[in-house]
Amino acid sequence: MNSLEHYRNQKWIIGVSGGPDSMALLDLAFRHGVNCVVVHVNYQKRDTAKRDQELVQLYCNKHNIECYVFNAIEFKGNFQDQAREYRYSRFKEVALIENALGVLVAHHKDDDLETLIFQIQRQSKVEYYGLTSTTYIQGIRVDRPLLSFTKKDCIDYCVKHNISYGWDESNDSLDYTRNRIRKEVVSLSTNEIEELMKIKENYNQQRKAFLEEHKELLNQTSISHNLYTTHLHNRKWFLLEWLRIQTKKSVLSNRYIDELDRQLIESKSVKQHITPSIRIIKQYDLIQIVKDVEDYCYDLDYLETVNKEIKMSYEYQKGYRKIAIPKDAYPIQITNLRACKSRLQANIYTKLSRWFIKNKIPIQEREMWPLVFSKQNELLYILDVSYEHGVSTDTIECYMIK
Repeated sequence: MNSLEHYRNQKWIIGVSGGPDSMALLDLAFRHGVNCVVVHVNYQKRDTAKRDQELVQLYCNKHNIECYVFNAIEFKGNFQDQAREYRYSRFKEVALIENALGVLVAHHKDDDLETLIFQIQRQSKVEYYGLTSTTYIQGIRVDRPLLSFTKKDCIDYCVKHNISYGWDESNDSLDYTRNRIRKEVVSLSTNEIEELMKIKENYNQQRKAFLEEHKELLNQTSISHNLYTTHLHNRKWFLLEWLRIQTKKSVLSNRYIDELDRQLIESKSVKQHITPSIRIIKQYDLIQIVKDVEDYCYDLDYLETVNKEIKMSYEYQKGYRKIAIPKDAYPIQITNLRACKSRLQANIYTKLSRWFIKNKIPIQEREMWPLVFSKQNELLYILDVSYEHGVSTDTIECYMIK
């Protein structure tokens, strides 16, 4: 088991639970000259949790290895998901403190098979079938140097080198899907394992080829609706990969993709958040992935100079618009439509909406469209729209809005 040789003299965080897998990894890393920093998370869910913590600390004390111990809080919801999130957050925290290259975890061949079976049963198009030797979680590099070895190899290693380890009794519970799959893995024949590995290899090669084929389109933030509906083979797979690349969101369910695809095909317009700050929008024969822009609001006193630029995603008219504004209207306010929508009268908003539709103004630009209000909250002006309250273009004394 020399898979840690190339980590020699490098500083890495080692995630150690106290089980045979992680204790084997820790000892291997230490013996191969890795500059180890151990992180142990005690979930305090079982009577033997303290025992596992102490045997990890005992090994670290014996070999003069820095050891961080975290006592996890009680989680709500899915325990395994919450525990994983908490665990990798602590790994990241310590990696940054210690200026480590990343984290080494003790996933092995059995874990790889468990993950693969789980993915196949869910019939989902994941980013990778099985486990990769290197990945990034929460922005931190995570390596799995034991993927070539089974759990039995790890146990045999600990026995051979007299390494104490604990056993997590919760792994024997059939309440968790992972544990039920783990029981299946143990009973697999050599031929069955080989067949599973072929499925893994074929899927990963197929996805790699798909990404390469659509690389140019996947890197664009907008595509024509006609292209999406008629020229893409495996349209839903494209949608999934497109959202992954553009939003950096790796987990998207098949049900979600199916419903979004249905809307993109059947609905005249679509406006849906994929993440809190990124939306997918269908309008005017275009499907776009758009990052939200912050609302703006400028309060301007009489004859005050505007030093800030109102940033737009478009530029329809150059030069200046002249608006005559009486002194008692000041301070005026320039803000965008999305920020002031509730202040508009229904008839004005309806008229404005019709103008947007008539001129095919994209949704994201409508939201940022500039409006001018008086201090009495009276709407004075809407950019480019035929709503100009008291405008006189031949007035010498006027406020200039670029």
